[in-house]
Amino acid sequence: MRGSLRAAPGDVVPMANLGVHEIKGLRQAIKAVGANFLFMPIYSPDFNPNE
Repeated sequence: MRGSLRAAPGDVVPMANLGVHEIKGLRQAIKAVGANFLFMPIYSPDFNPNE
């Protein structure tokens, strides 16, 4: 995996349905530094009453 991961132990990395979040080894790299990832729910206007 190219680049650097700037997550620290205990950090939570939000993830969504985005192509870069599917990079091979990304989830392992997040876990390797002691951080966690959290997948955001799929967008729905039902979750946002302002729309």
